[in-house]
Amino acid sequence: AMARLQPLPKKQPPAAAATSGGLQGAAGVIGGGGKMLIQPRRMAVKYDTSTLVIEYKEPLSGKLRHRSFHIDTNRFGSTDACVEKLLTKLNRVATPGAISADQLRRLVTKLFLNKKDSSSDDLDAATEAILNRPPPTTASIPLSSAAEP
Repeated sequence: AMARLQPLPKKQPPAAAATSGGLQGAAGVIGGGGKMLIQPRRMAVKYDTSTLVIEYKEPLSGKLRHRSFHIDTNRFGSTDACVEKLLTKLNRVATPGAISADQLRRLVTKLFLNKKDSSSDDLDAATEAILNRPPPTTASIPLSSAAEP
């Protein structure tokens, strides 16, 4: 039987661990609330559900996990406001400094652009259907009130 190879954990620079504000435990970083903070590996956006997905490795078991954050694009006037709110949320669950604000901004911008395109396409399709609708056919049946006795 062949042994399964496990990837080595990412090394954290000693300066980052000291300034992270959390305690460095044997399994990972523990935040102020005593909860284990996640160390994100990758981020992605799901367009159909307007969701940011963060992939991370669970410190104790080493399993890959995903954490989703719904983004209500209608609630925010700009991508900057949305990115700011998301960063606040993410900094509560992720190791400080682990989330790149630039990467997050790029993903959120793509989500906003995709939403704008899809909503205008739906509107254009609906407008086109109304404008190209055939005119109503006139009925040749006389009204009962118009009929003479």
